[in-house]
Amino acid sequence: MKLHSLTITAFGPFADTQTINFDELAGTGLFLLQGDTGAGKTTILDAVCFALYGKLPGARGELGANPPVRSSYAPDSVGASVELEFSIGVHRYRVKRSPSWDRPKLRGEGTTLEHAKAYVEQLIDGEWVSRGAKPADVNTFLDGDQGLLGLSLDQFTRVAMLPQGEFAQFLKSNTNERDQLLSTLFDVSLYENLQRVANEHSKQLEAQTRETEQAFERSLDKLEGLALRYELGSPESEVAQAQTPERDATEHDVEWGRSLTRTALQRVEQRKEAHQVALGRYEEARQQLSQLETVVSDAKEYEKYKLIRTELVDTQASAEQKRHSLKQHELASEAQRFLSAEEKASRAVDKLNAAFQNARAELPGALPVEQPNNAYPYAKLALRGDEASGIEASEVDAQAETEAISQPVEAFVAWELAIKQADTLHRKLITSQEACKASALALRRAHTDYEQRQAQAELARKDLAEAQIQRENALETKNSCEIPEEGSELLQERLKKLSEQAAAARKVEEAEAAYTAAHQRSGTTQKTLDEARKRESDLYTRRQAHLVASLAQDLTPGQPCSVCGATQHPAPAPHTQATQQLATETTAVSERDIEQAQHERQRAERANDEAHNQARQSYEQLSEARATAGGRSLEQAQTSIDELTQKLQRVRQQEDTLIRAENAVNAAEKAMGDSRNRLEYADTESKTSREKLDATQKEDEQRRAEQQSLLGDWDSIETLRAALESFSEYMRRCIDLHTRTVESQAALNEIRTEAETYLSKHGITRAEVTSHLLDEEQATLLKKDVKQREELEARCKALAMLGAVQRASQRIEESIATPSEEQLAEQRTRLTALEELKDAALKAHNDAEHAHENIQEIFQELCEADSRRGELGAEAQRAKSIAAALNGTGGENLKSMSIRAYVLAARLEAVAEAATHRLNVLSDGRYRILHDDAKSRNRKAGLDLIVEDSWNSTVRPTATLSGGETFLVSLALALGLADIVQEETGGITIETLFVDEGFGTLDKETLDKAMSGIDRLRQDGRMIGIVSHVEELRSQIPDQIYVKKTRNGSSVKVITADQPAT
Repeated sequence: MKLHSLTITAFGPFADTQTINFDELAGTGLFLLQGDTGAGKTTILDAVCFALYGKLPGARGELGANPPVRSSYAPDSVGASVELEFSIGVHRYRVKRSPSWDRPKLRGEGTTLEHAKAYVEQLIDGEWVSRGAKPADVNTFLDGDQGLLGLSLDQFTRVAMLPQGEFAQFLKSNTNERDQLLSTLFDVSLYENLQRVANEHSKQLEAQTRETEQAFERSLDKLEGLALRYELGSPESEVAQAQTPERDATEHDVEWGRSLTRTALQRVEQRKEAHQVALGRYEEARQQLSQLETVVSDAKEYEKYKLIRTELVDTQASAEQKRHSLKQHELASEAQRFLSAEEKASRAVDKLNAAFQNARAELPGALPVEQPNNAYPYAKLALRGDEASGIEASEVDAQAETEAISQPVEAFVAWELAIKQADTLHRKLITSQEACKASALALRRAHTDYEQRQAQAELARKDLAEAQIQRENALETKNSCEIPEEGSELLQERLKKLSEQAAAARKVEEAEAAYTAAHQRSGTTQKTLDEARKRESDLYTRRQAHLVASLAQDLTPGQPCSVCGATQHPAPAPHTQATQQLATETTAVSERDIEQAQHERQRAERANDEAHNQARQSYEQLSEARATAGGRSLEQAQTSIDELTQKLQRVRQQEDTLIRAENAVNAAEKAMGDSRNRLEYADTESKTSREKLDATQKEDEQRRAEQQSLLGDWDSIETLRAALESFSEYMRRCIDLHTRTVESQAALNEIRTEAETYLSKHGITRAEVTSHLLDEEQATLLKKDVKQREELEARCKALAMLGAVQRASQRIEESIATPSEEQLAEQRTRLTALEELKDAALKAHNDAEHAHENIQEIFQELCEADSRRGELGAEAQRAKSIAAALNGTGGENLKSMSIRAYVLAARLEAVAEAATHRLNVLSDGRYRILHDDAKSRNRKAGLDLIVEDSWNSTVRPTATLSGGETFLVSLALALGLADIVQEETGGITIETLFVDEGFGTLDKETLDKAMSGIDRLRQDGRMIGIVSHVEELRSQIPDQIYVKKTRNGSSVKVITADQPAT
């Protein structure tokens, strides 16, 4: 990273805006930052850090992200700000920051908080492009995880601003102090975490091993308790048998637990066998008791069977009589159901027949249409009402009744056909009527359309006549128009050219005045420049004469010259009265007078250059204006423009009149064509409308004749329709009544047939039906008695089929006695005792199983704990060994260094190598810095440094170095550390370095060597700034940044070899 410029405003001791242009100091690559103590040299370095990181370095950085850096010398309305322009590689950046501060309110009294601001920009193709406009965005872009700088603030201050004094102290510090400094520069958090994780892992495994040991002991104690609880023995009783010289106590405990588990399992098997024996005896006694109880139960069931069978035999005759009476009653009830249905159907037929006869009597005497030949006889039959009296169901058989009722059907069918014919005629009449209405409407529309077409044709004839008159008038106007000789476009071009010449003529006058003024101003500035140059030359001459005279007076033979250092002065300036007078006169010429003269000369040069450039530009503008004007004056050009403008107006009026006349002729001709087309179209449409009107009238007359032919003698279609609807409704009602009468008669005949069939099948007559019927109460009691008898018979039959009754009957036949109640009680008492023995054996077996399960579970825990503690013990030992090696306390770590110290030692060794490379340059190859990792007494190994002197081949501790040697070694160490930190962090290359203090302790010879070494360091392209107030450095380093302290705040002045002050 290379610094280009730094601008500071109201920052620290700087009240006003101060700008440092580092590019002016880049010529020699070495500059001195000097000034009085407290003037603000360190503040300049703080400003660079604040611009890049937004905070101050070192202890000042503990003040936070918004440190109180605002200058107390600055006005209340001015806030602190820092702007830094720098480059990294080929990319150039600009960052500006201002901390938060309390500014005065714009209105009223008091202050208000102005928040911190920041932005960073990159120069791309000559334009500054924003890369962040907020403090957080700027911090992320510069100092984030993937930031542009790649260095922390602490690392940057160690790399770019070498605190040489701190490294001199570093050389003489102990191991712990070096450890602290190196750990701030190199990130060893990974190795510290590695040590911490290893220690925590070792402690965690040790704790887990102890917990496993305790779990093993707890499991062993539980097994001992279970052994005592279940009386299975203790481990002490088996120690002598189980423990051998090759086996330890742990193996004995596990074997004892395994033996205890086997013993518990054996007890389970023994008690299981005892339980099986007790269970067998109990089952045998239970079966015996069950057999006795079965015999007694069979005897009881047999007694029930005997009682029921006796009762059935005694009531056999009465039961048969009841069954017969009940059967006769059920047959008569079913026959009565048929007879009742027959009577109901007969009444329905009589009712429908009477309604049908009444409807026939109401048949109208006249019909609306002519009767068909085949329908007339049936119609007369339907009108006769005397034949209906012959239809009596009680006097004729069913076949005769059916034929009598069916006689009117054919007549009804014929009349229905006639009604359909009349209905078809009516629909035709309706259709004809609608067609007549449509034709009448079409006739009216055709007549209207014909009249409209006639009107359109007449209108088109009038428009055509008017268009012809307009065309004749337009042609007459066009022929009378005057045609101009020159067109308006040509005149417009001539007018444009004349306007440009007039504008150029006006510019000629202005350019002549400007040129005259610029020429006069150029002469004035040239005169001023000559005077300034003469004054500056006079001052230099007087100053040089004064210096020569002063040096000549100070020359002493044998003493060195303060300028060239020679002790021989062969031609000193003569010391005469004239030189004495000249020296006296020139004492008033100071450095400030010369600087002021230089500034005046430079201002005069710039003013003279500006005046000459302006005069040259004015002359070029004047020449261009004269060429464009074409030799015309402004008055001549304006007169020509006025004349040509009037002529252009007249030509445009003539052209407009001619164009309007031509447009009128074209419009009239177009109107004539449109009128002819409309007239032709109207005549054609009028003819077509007339033909359509004639056809529509003829069609209307035909439809009206057809309608009258269909209507015949009827007054209207509505009258015919009313008559048809009335007769149709009557005929439908008659047919419906007749159909229902026929259907009812058919149903009556079917019911009679079913009744006769049932009576014949069961051999009873109509008269016997009434005698066999019982009243409801008698029938209910009889059904109940028969049902109870059937249930008793079924129960007796079921008992006879029971195995108990059959077994009891067989024992009776074999004369086997039934057990008594005393024998049953004795057997029950014996079964109870055996059950108690069985339950006790089962409980003992369950207890043994429970004990075995508990012992087995605890023994499993014991085995798992034993296996786990073995694994954990080995793993804990390995973890402890690894942690000890990382901590530097293990025997395998020969250097007794922790991994963190080892990494720092490796970094220090790299720093020593890089520092040796720098020290070779600073000491002409005399000294080398070596890393010493040997352990001495109680000190930790790895962080010691020694210096090798190649002139006398000796190796010395750094504490024995002299002041000058310490300065050179510490400076080389700082430079080497900067190289390694940049390499380790992958950060940017620092091209601008600041070396802070340490030069005041050097003698003249050592200072010369140090400056010679630093001068070699800048040859690799770096620009080095030395921060010091040593007077000797001011004469050795011509390029300087001088910080001056005053009561109103500090100021900065840049001094270079070719430009003494800016």
